[in-house]
Amino acid sequence: MDSKGWHHAYLGMLLFGFGFIMLISLKLPWIGVFLASVGLILMIDDLVQHMIQIKHPEYRSLLNRLYVSIKWPAWIVKLNVWIDKLFGK
Repeated sequence: MDSKGWHHAYLGMLLFGFGFIMLISLKLPWIGVFLASVGLILMIDDLVQHMIQIKHPEYRSLLNRLYVSIKWPAWIVKLNVWIDKLFGK
């Protein structure tokens, strides 16, 4: 998967949302806090990466490099392409 085509903030938003739902609706506070925290870390990492890329376009954060090094199933790759189109990339 091309590292320029993936924003790990997407995964962060998804985890944060699931964590929030578990925290509020399903009454699973520890799982909810954990998922929301991981999601927040991913979103912050993506934001910092893009801020650094303003002056250093070649920069990729450690989490971004880790994500793109994993062999993902085809449906995740298709989901990434769809999300990029949805957000105008």
